[in-house]
Amino acid sequence: MKASIVINNYNYARFLSQAIESALAQTYSDTEVIVVDDGSTDSSAEIIKSYGNRIIPVFKNNGGQSSCYSRGFEVANGDLVLFLDADDYLHSHCISEVIDNWKEGCVKAHFYLDVVDESGVRLDAVVPSGRLGTGTNPLKMMRLFGAYCSPPGSGNVYSRDFLNKILPMQNDTEFHRFEAMHFGGDSVPILAAPFFGTIAAIPQILGFYRRHTNAAGGVTSTFQPETSMRILKKEYEKDMIRDRAWRFVARQAQTPKLPEPSRLKRQMCYLRLAGRGLDPGDNRLNLSAKGVLSSIWWHGYSWTQKIAVSGWFIGMAILPSKIARMLIRQALGISTRTPRLKKLLQARVG
Repeated sequence: MKASIVINNYNYARFLSQAIESALAQTYSDTEVIVVDDGSTDSSAEIIKSYGNRIIPVFKNNGGQSSCYSRGFEVANGDLVLFLDADDYLHSHCISEVIDNWKEGCVKAHFYLDVVDESGVRLDAVVPSGRLGTGTNPLKMMRLFGAYCSPPGSGNVYSRDFLNKILPMQNDTEFHRFEAMHFGGDSVPILAAPFFGTIAAIPQILGFYRRHTNAAGGVTSTFQPETSMRILKKEYEKDMIRDRAWRFVARQAQTPKLPEPSRLKRQMCYLRLAGRGLDPGDNRLNLSAKGVLSSIWWHGYSWTQKIAVSGWFIGMAILPSKIARMLIRQALGISTRTPRLKKLLQARVG
């Protein structure tokens, strides 16, 4: 079975070499490395060219993440494809572990990612912070929530057959309208996958996810209400576009029954900070009731976490603003559960 690692890059010259080196260092020998540059204006081109025939370079005009996925897939020869963001990187045994855990009927395998800062220093956290979706459970979660517990783009490996079915859809004129809004195209194959087959979960840390200020998931070290409200509003708008995009690609007309807990958390945070909701129907009681119900049904949470998150929603509904802001800081930061999860995963490997 051949594997392809497709690195998508836009102006990440300062991180690019580490991503390429990690892909070239894979212990699974039948792995090719493709680097798609999305019209970078920094020194990325020089770095890519310096690797010669060790990689397959693709240079294109700027078109967004989904266009990088489609162009990289056109060049890829692998039976399995991992799309690696240029600011992330992999453990050397990543592809080998995926091959060992791949089963007939799988369309996607996913694993945990160690969180590091801009300099590559580990933050004692992993993503996702919950239990990975596995088998057909992600399909149940998608029908209920329109989401399931999965890592960001770099923590997923897809079957060629699955990508053949959805990536042509991403070249559709309708899909280009979504891409023009910069909603984060890596989420589309993640969310569409359960409708095409089963998901293999590998409970190991097999890569690194970089948190920095220019990243889509970048965080700030201090709590700034106005900045937080802008980010929350932008994420809400992306959520709306993302919902339309994955349903279009997966050919699903039915809308999910309930928002996922993390989305409801963002809506509650915005409501308490701004004094008004992102959605016309948002109010403390409504969001709190939905949040508790969503937390209980969310498969990615342990029972301890279900209780804790439910308590958070109730507290956000009834507590005064000063205390609520303390809960908002917690919600917008890295989960305190992730260090414990990381230690558990490390113990399994050991």
